[in-house]
Amino acid sequence: IGDQCLRARNLDTDRVFVDLASEWKLLTGLPFIFAVWTGPKSQLTEALHKRLRQAYLESRALSFDLVRYAGMDTGWSEADLARYLEEIIIHEPNAECFKGLLEFARRAAELDLVPKSAVDKVLDAMGGGTA
Repeated sequence: IGDQCLRARNLDTDRVFVDLASEWKLLTGLPFIFAVWTGPKSQLTEALHKRLRQAYLESRALSFDLVRYAGMDTGWSEADLARYLEEIIIHEPNAECFKGLLEFARRAAELDLVPKSAVDKVLDAMGGGTA
């Protein structure tokens, strides 16, 4: 996962590298969410939301530099990295992404990997609904 995996893809090896998001998409037909910003509703103020949004926008403005430096570090071409970071990774999740997160929570709860309340938390974050 991460830069180590990006570098490893250039190794001369018989190892198989699996893209987790791609496999999840094949299994479920849904996108995979690797991370979200979350917290207690009482702490999620408008000022915090604006600051997080600004930080996001500032980081997106640096994506060209990120691609250039990551390319030097990983051995990937700038074009391949740009495609991966801009087309494969979803920076602003949509309803389908949250359906994928809900499905992941449901499956993890069925396997007792997370508490059943995780499904309710995802549903709550999505604005309600039924499990």
